[in-house]
Amino acid sequence: MKWSWPIARFAGIDVKIHATFILIVVLGALQWSAFGLPGMAFGAMLILALFLCVTLHEFGHGLVAQRFGIPVREIVLLPIGGVAALTRNPSKPLHELLIAAAGPAVNVELAVVVSPPAPQRAIPAEQCFRHIDGWPVNHPRRTDLARPLHPLQATPPFAQM
Repeated sequence: MKWSWPIARFAGIDVKIHATFILIVVLGALQWSAFGLPGMAFGAMLILALFLCVTLHEFGHGLVAQRFGIPVREIVLLPIGGVAALTRNPSKPLHELLIAAAGPAVNVELAVVVSPPAPQRAIPAEQCFRHIDGWPVNHPRRTDLARPLHPLQATPPFAQM
């Protein structure tokens, strides 16, 4: 892809970033600029961590394609995501399905790896919902605040526009 530069190579697949990729990193930094320079650094690192996940997702597609004998030219990272550029389409529908499913499968594996373990004991519901919107659940004022919304909740979403 034009306007892209190589940053890495793994399993014979070039990883490139498009010239516009810097825009999403700058946007991430600006989103956290209220917290000063450390916030901007955090925002940029957050975007880079997200795109590490995007890169792994694209490698899921690319490595499965290689397994079926389809060469992968490159993976390009764009502000809107990534693209694994295969040199040709799979000849069998099953191979196409497995290549397509490999990226989301990597996402599921990443979610399992980075998710915290479940709590060892359940938290009682009355503790979870003791306060909602700053008001105790059984506080009379809370129901007064919600009363004007009841007719709106009864209408279908498309009728509210």
